[in-house]
Amino acid sequence: MGKVLIVEDHKGNQELVVQQIILAGLRNVEAVEDGLQATRFLEAHGEDVSLIVAAWEQYRHGRDLGEGTLEVARNKNPNVRIIIMTNSPERCDYFKSIGADHVLVKPFLHRDLFAAVDLVQPLQ
Repeated sequence: MGKVLIVEDHKGNQELVVQQIILAGLRNVEAVEDGLQATRFLEAHGEDVSLIVAAWEQYRHGRDLGEGTLEVARNKNPNVRIIIMTNSPERCDYFKSIGADHVLVKPFLHRDLFAAVDLVQPLQ
C-alpha cells in the first residue's frame, strides 16, 4: 500500500489515529491538520496516496475538508480509498455520495478503524 494521509485538526486525535493506522500494519503515514493542507499534500503527492483517513468537521484552523479535496485525491489516484470520521451520523449518506468508501462515527473503537482499513484496502 502507498502513503496513508491522515487529516485531523485535533493534535491528540491526530496522533491517536496515526498510532492506530501503524498498529493496523501501515507504515507510510503522513498527517495534516485541515483541508487546505490536505489539498496541498495531494497536489504534490496524490499519486502515491492510497488511503485517506479524514475527520470531516468544521476545522478550528484552516479550511474544512471539502468535496474539492476529495476530487483532487481522486484525480491524482482514481483508486485512492477514503475513510471519513465524523461526529454527524446523519451525514453518512452524504459522505458516501461524494466518494467516501467508509464512514466512521465518533467516538469509535480502535477495532472499528482496523475493520474499516481492512474493508477498504484493495486486494494486495
